[in-house]
Amino acid sequence: MPYSIGAEVRVTTIGKVGRVVSAARGGRYRVLIGAVEVACREQELEAPSASAARRKTREPVFPARHALAGLPSETDQARLGSIDLHGATVEEALRAVEERVDEALRAGLAHLDVIHGLGTGKVRHAVHHQLRGIGAVRHFEITPGNPGVTRVYF
Repeated sequence: MPYSIGAEVRVTTIGKVGRVVSAARGGRYRVLIGAVEVACREQELEAPSASAARRKTREPVFPARHALAGLPSETDQARLGSIDLHGATVEEALRAVEERVDEALRAGLAHLDVIHGLGTGKVRHAVHHQLRGIGAVRHFEITPGNPGVTRVYF
């Protein structure tokens, strides 16, 4: 079932209700949940029930409660907490970072380490430009001990 921009939907993978902000080919959607925009596939979306829509408007989301509900395992946190872009082209790196940021946000992580290496700086520059355009990113910085890693804070 295709969803139109502005439609209220429930993201089944995280159990939250939001609004569709964009739709792309292949059943890919971007959904705004509170102040966070997540990428989803059509099969991860459903029309919210009337009771879920009422709860959404009356019940605020508290980060501490959200973080405790469905925390990923330590192994998943370690996997989701960093991404290594060595050997990736700029286009591959940007696509991978976007997907990993979405996964990290869904898992409730506070930060993500992007390992871009030193090289020519093309990947680092492109990733930093991309991060400036992601609303859920509070800030990012090159780690003091390793200039080949950027830490992204949500």
